[in-house]
Amino acid sequence: MIGGKGFVPGSKLLFDGQPVAAGKYSVKSATEIDFTDTPTAADKLRVTVENPMPDGKISNVVTLAIDASIAVTLTPTKATMRGGSTLALHPTVHNNPDQKVNFTVNGKANGDATVGTITTDSKGNTLYTAPFVPPGATVSIIAASVVEPTAEATITVTLLNPTPVITAISPSPLIIGSKVNLTIMGEGFAAGAKVVVGGHELTAQVVSDKQVTAAGLVPAAPGREVAVTVANGTPGPVTSAPFNVPEAVAKNCMANGQPAECMAYADAVRFLEMASWGPTPDSIAHLQALYYGATPANLHDELKAIAGEVAQQTKDKGTLVRTLMYFAAAAPQYEVEITEATYP
Repeated sequence: MIGGKGFVPGSKLLFDGQPVAAGKYSVKSATEIDFTDTPTAADKLRVTVENPMPDGKISNVVTLAIDASIAVTLTPTKATMRGGSTLALHPTVHNNPDQKVNFTVNGKANGDATVGTITTDSKGNTLYTAPFVPPGATVSIIAASVVEPTAEATITVTLLNPTPVITAISPSPLIIGSKVNLTIMGEGFAAGAKVVVGGHELTAQVVSDKQVTAAGLVPAAPGREVAVTVANGTPGPVTSAPFNVPEAVAKNCMANGQPAECMAYADAVRFLEMASWGPTPDSIAHLQALYYGATPANLHDELKAIAGEVAQQTKDKGTLVRTLMYFAAAAPQYEVEITEATYP
């Protein structure tokens, strides 16, 4: 509003001697002229009012100081982050001493668990924490000046699946060759996550971002420790660090009235070293579980299962028979006659 006296209908408003566009001001009365505009920068203008003829007089000069408009910037200007990670935000309010801003995430004040949250740490840093389960490919974060809410800055954050972390697995130990239902605890498990045990994928179901279940057969692993991993898919495929779980063989025999392994690990290895293919984690576990627990009725089938690897890979029937004959000699209590004709 420009105040004074002697204004009449048709009075012209001039800035620095130049007429102002008629649509930006109106003469309200002999003492008031209303002016509306949106300055783009700070300035100082010489303001005068010129009455129409026949008076044609020009007013005295008044200087109008225009302050720069309030603006907000926000850094970084964009980001890509995984679920559960944090991003430091740095808002700045320009042309005003009040630096306070209000944040929204996808239109929600300070966000929430579904879109991520805005918090301030003990040192006064502003942090955005991405949700473990992305609500979509991106979220929009807006910082608006408290003094001038229309002054705001926006950044777009691209969200990726979190990095899964395994903290516990049950049951433990895992029995080699058995069907198991695993419960995996941790964090960052995304929908559709896959569970791999010893290089074999199990059938998995994500219960929550902190729990996954998986079902399948337990493979044998070197050193009797099997690695378990959880892999999240797109967006941003990522696999957890391996979590090692101890393994054991089935206790199919009795020792001192208690279930026990039927053959010591070292004995199983020594026997299998006599075979042309050598010991493998699977064959060692198989032999430990059946040795003294086998019976004449099923010995041939069990031994063929152990030696199946060489039979499949080399088709060398002679090697297979020699290996089984060695086993029969080492276990005469079975009284089994093994000849080449046994396995036509």
